[in-house]
Amino acid sequence: MEIHGCLADRPWCDVSFYGGRGWVAGQYVQALYRSNRVYVEPEYYRPLGIPTVVFEFDRYWDRNYRGRDFYRDRDRWRRGPDWIEEGDWQWRREEERRDRQRRQQAERREWEREQDRRDWERQRTREREQARDRQEARERQQWQRERERERREWRDRGRDEERRENGSAENYQGARKEERARQLRELRRDGEVRTVPKCVFNDFACEND
Repeated sequence: MEIHGCLADRPWCDVSFYGGRGWVAGQYVQALYRSNRVYVEPEYYRPLGIPTVVFEFDRYWDRNYRGRDFYRDRDRWRRGPDWIEEGDWQWRREEERRDRQRRQQAERREWEREQDRRDWERQRTREREQARDRQEARERQQWQRERERERREWRDRGRDEERRENGSAENYQGARKEERARQLRELRRDGEVRTVPKCVFNDFACEND
């Protein structure tokens, strides 16, 4: 328990304890003084370092009890035994009006928080969608680059094969011509060249250049 202060003219103290705060008679509050436990009385205020305070009903209740259920009954306690029942209806009506205002304000704050939460979720959803679109665009560009690279490789490979095939055919034709020329030279040299040669299969002498 913590003692916040006591009245100067009587042993009543403002204390905090687990779960609340309020005023307690000094005869129920003990403190350690010179190795002894004593009840809080005005004579011990100064030695114990307890400040003297003034009790102001409205300010104290507004500061400490505004959120409590019994706060609506503060006018009863403020007016004391002179409270008359005729004023009870009007006071209740005014208190109900204030309660409605407080509920409306609380509901409005809750609605605003919910709206903020929904806006935040929508923003997060948009950011995730934009990130996914960017990732898909990068993957699509990468795929297109890969396809273009593969097309270039196939085109280059086909061109190389065509060159090799053309080179082989040219070499083959050149070799056949050289072989025919050699055979003709040999036939002329031997005097065996015929004006109209009798051709047989695969006879180079009968092939036209």
